[in-house]
Amino acid sequence: MNSKQTLKAEQKTGGIGQKRSFPTIIFIIALLVICIVFFHKVIFGIGNFWEDLMYQEFPHRIFARDALLHFSFPFWNPYTFGGMPFFAAIHTGVLYPVNLILSFLPLGKEAFWYALELSVVLHIFIAGAAMFLFCNHGNRSRLSSFFAAVSYMLCGFFVVHTIHSLMLYILAWLPLIMLFMHRGAQKNRKKDFIYAGLVLGITVFAGHPQITFYEFLFLGAYAIYLLLSVSGNRRLHGALLFAMFAVAGGLAMILLLPAAELSKESARVAWTFQMASEGSMSFRQLSTLIIPKLFGGTNAPNPWREELSFWLNDSFHSGYWTFWETTFYTGLAALVFGMVQFIHVRRSKFTLFCAIWCLGSLGIALGSHFPLYELLFKYVPGFGTFRVPARILFTWNLLLPLLAARTIDEMKDPESRRRILVPLAIGGGICLCVGLSVVSGFASNFCPEFMNASYKSYAARQSGTMLAILAAGAAATILFYRSLLSHRMFKGAMLTVLCIDLFVFGMDYHIVPYSAPVYFSRNRQLADYLSAANKKELFRTKMREGGIMLLDRNQGMIDRIFLMEGYNPLNLSRKNLPAAPPQVQLDLFNVKYAIRIDSSRGTAGLVENPTSLPRARMFYRAAVLPNDSAVRQYLRSANFRHQSEIVLTGQPALALPADTVPVNNTVAITNYQNNKIELSVSTGKNGILWLSEIWYPAWKVMVDGKERKILRADYSFMAVALEKGEHRISFVYSSKAFSRGALISLLTLFAAIGMLVFFSAPRNRPS
Repeated sequence: MNSKQTLKAEQKTGGIGQKRSFPTIIFIIALLVICIVFFHKVIFGIGNFWEDLMYQEFPHRIFARDALLHFSFPFWNPYTFGGMPFFAAIHTGVLYPVNLILSFLPLGKEAFWYALELSVVLHIFIAGAAMFLFCNHGNRSRLSSFFAAVSYMLCGFFVVHTIHSLMLYILAWLPLIMLFMHRGAQKNRKKDFIYAGLVLGITVFAGHPQITFYEFLFLGAYAIYLLLSVSGNRRLHGALLFAMFAVAGGLAMILLLPAAELSKESARVAWTFQMASEGSMSFRQLSTLIIPKLFGGTNAPNPWREELSFWLNDSFHSGYWTFWETTFYTGLAALVFGMVQFIHVRRSKFTLFCAIWCLGSLGIALGSHFPLYELLFKYVPGFGTFRVPARILFTWNLLLPLLAARTIDEMKDPESRRRILVPLAIGGGICLCVGLSVVSGFASNFCPEFMNASYKSYAARQSGTMLAILAAGAAATILFYRSLLSHRMFKGAMLTVLCIDLFVFGMDYHIVPYSAPVYFSRNRQLADYLSAANKKELFRTKMREGGIMLLDRNQGMIDRIFLMEGYNPLNLSRKNLPAAPPQVQLDLFNVKYAIRIDSSRGTAGLVENPTSLPRARMFYRAAVLPNDSAVRQYLRSANFRHQSEIVLTGQPALALPADTVPVNNTVAITNYQNNKIELSVSTGKNGILWLSEIWYPAWKVMVDGKERKILRADYSFMAVALEKGEHRISFVYSSKAFSRGALISLLTLFAAIGMLVFFSAPRNRPS
């Protein structure tokens, strides 16, 4: 079979010639109904999403909204970790269109939280609708396409990551991007490649760099498959595919260049392989593709779902979160019917592509348990930047339903049905053996933890559920093979089994009975006091010690409280003073109140720090050291007098006083904004103005209208040299990376629009 015949064969399915009694809109509405039923507690206000959506995404959205409504772009967040880049941190998703719309809705916090939850549900529905359209493209039968759409929409990865909205915002559009790519290659529609590039570029704004990285890898591999499968001018198709990625990358440069600027200052540059391999899939966890909660689930305080917290400890830094980071359940029917398709690996290029990708992605997901990921960590840029390699298995949740839909359609043909019978029986038999081994206790030979009575009992219940679903699917299959069910009835039966399976697995997951505004109001009296005090005086608060917190980590962004703590996956390496004594840390970070724990009474409260330095002050003594290593060593030494001396890594461009006579000076902060700090300073001698704000390369300083060099002081802070006299100083966040990226993104958008107009223009063809 030549390449043209192969492509045509792969465009067709067993559904050719089948009557289409229902229009596409009916199936889309049906997906919406399933989504509403699945998430009815959130939609009707009975329950709320939990974890990162509450602890991280809600504060991010509140902070971005407040900044934008005050006509200030959210470049810098001064309320966590003593100050952090906000927009450049990429995971904040400021420019993602849905987030922008939310930012300008006139809603209170409760209504805003509800809208944020609905946006998550909306994207899960979009994922299902896009998957249906992609699978149905090329005459795949609509019932099989609907089967694939339900499997993708309610797959394990999506359900357990409802709390990680940024991932869902990206992956919801993935089938649509693939549809544009496939249709562009199949029908030679050049503008479809531009559409694919625009959608892909927009998804980058959602802000999850690891999922974006894996998505680009996957789409790159898919582009190679299309290029090898397509007939005609491969050079042209290659150029169009390159243009697609160029449009996506160029459009996202407004975000990517600031993110690259931040990455150089991130703590992740010093990550070890052990840190990067946190969240690796272990070989024993592969059984969760059949029994997803075999080793427990999450520990959400959910009154509607009781289960053991995930207890398997096969990887570095395991915990309950390991469950949602390594879950890629796709439904038993989608798994078995999808795997059957690999019998065509020699005859179908698409199946071969799926087989190669699944094996490669599994090698990456195994992380520290398999040598592939360590090689990529050492030699391939990008892999050393992220943790939780198992996240790449989201691609299985896409590919297995596509393969399953193809298998189900092929079963209409009697000859194909006979060829499928043996591998189908083998797949079902493997699932049966796994389930029986757990129920019987035989699995304890491979997993000694099952000797624990509670673990064993819980695992047996999970296996019993799987065996019941397997029996229902097997019964429908046997009836179909005995001609007691028509092909259409068989597809309906398997769809029903799949829905029951996924509903049992995932409905009410990550649901708690309280909302984000309620959660952040637990210590409302303390939050209101600190918020009011911060309006009168600039100071920071240390509210956490070990596992005890008086406020939530990101509450500063909601109530405008300057906190020393935060919850941020991309931290600056300078957010702390390395190994400096605790009191020095508190003083230099302008901490006025710090937590104190009374272990005898079991209570905790805030106490005032009387030696705290102000947010800005003048210094007249400086120790100038050659590099950060020398600074870190000096900060740990007994010679460092942080109240009277400043440590610099750059020589100030003026001479400081040689004597130690006190100098009259006044320092006043006249205007404090997220991206701009203005001060008025009067000094009797040359000195150094020190600012308790985290040093970052995007900050610029103007002294009396002229730009000066910002000095890095005490390892983590900003300073500027001042001559004797009175001065007006302005620290401004002004990122050249952002400006350059914005220009590239704008030019790319214009170029993409121009290409769409050009490709849409009618062509004069000879008769």
